Amino acid sequence: MHSVIDYGPPGLHYPLLAYLMQELERVQKRAMQIICLGTEYQHALALENLPTIGKHHNDICRCTFESINFIMTAAQN
Repeated sequence: MHSVIDYGPPGLHYPLLAYLMQELERVQKRAMQIICLGTEYQHALALENLPTIGKHHNDICRCTFESINFIMTAAQN
């Protein structure tokens, strides 16, 4: 699921509305209920080594912005 929704977060980081993040999290939560029957959501994420959608998007954005900053800094030197 992550690979499909990973393209937009860096460009939509701030405009992405809270209710859309909640909907994406709801979809992931439902998928994890199907994949890990009877397992609590947070425990299922830990078992599958997956972050929440919000953390995943924040990590993608942080890495993207750090890469941009690195490139800009290197270009100035």
